[in-house]
Amino acid sequence: DILKGWLVTNIAYLYAPPDASFINFQLSLGVQALIGHIFPIYVGFKGGKGIATAIGLIIAIAPIPVLISFIVFSIVLIITNYVSLGSIISGICFSLVILLSPKYDQAALRLFAAIIPIVIIITHHKNIQRLFKGEENKMKVFKSKN
Repeated sequence: DILKGWLVTNIAYLYAPPDASFINFQLSLGVQALIGHIFPIYVGFKGGKGIATAIGLIIAIAPIPVLISFIVFSIVLIITNYVSLGSIISGICFSLVILLSPKYDQAALRLFAAIIPIVIIITHHKNIQRLFKGEENKMKVFKSKN
């Protein structure tokens, strides 16, 4: 799924020269892949949460914020053992890095970054409910030797 998001986003290089509006073209291609992953026609519009596809998309466009978000994801996972919580917090982290960094001043990218937390919350609503109830599945990062 990461490769799918990355490849679709980078197909832009085959069709357009990298110029000031290039990122808009990349985002449009990547978002189409993301929507197709979350709402696939062939399974009744019920697909995955889109995190991995979105990661591929944003690696192609903004790799440094992705690296920062991955570090945040890893820390949250190690501390809490919740993959879903790590995904939610790292997605919000990515958005904040884009929105607060003057390097990423493209309007389309900023809009995309502002929408990411909303999509994450919508696609993870069941996980969020389970987290609040204490019923979310944990993934042990470091298994004890006992």
